Amino acid sequence: MTRDKSAQVQSLIDHFCNGNKAQFAQMLGVKPPTINAWITRNTYDAALVFIKCKGVSAEWLLSGNGPMMCDDTTPSPKPVSPSIAPPPAPASVDNSHLIDIIRRQAEVIGALRERLAQMEARNGAE
Repeated sequence: MTRDKSAQVQSLIDHFCNGNKAQFAQMLGVKPPTINAWITRNTYDAALVFIKCKGVSAEWLLSGNGPMMCDDTTPSPKPVSPSIAPPPAPASVDNSHLIDIIRRQAEVIGALRERLAQMEARNGAE
């Protein structure tokens, strides 16, 4: 089943630029027709979006699964007084699924960094 990348692009535009495609294009450093082409062709440059859209989830970009934004972009709660801080998590908690997600995102970040370096090298050669 093909995911709806056009809807993902529209969600990004809505989130980062209140629905303004031209502003989103400027934010990414592309021309507005590029954004329209992505929507029409049901595609986008995931590496570029990941680099330019702070806090967007690599998993969501690549698979359409999970929340669009990583948890670390949500406002953090006010600090809790040490006297009423919650107890530490028990040692028996299984966080292996979180480790798998982090590992996959680290791989994606590595690939995106390589792509960025290639793009920068290509732009420097022009």
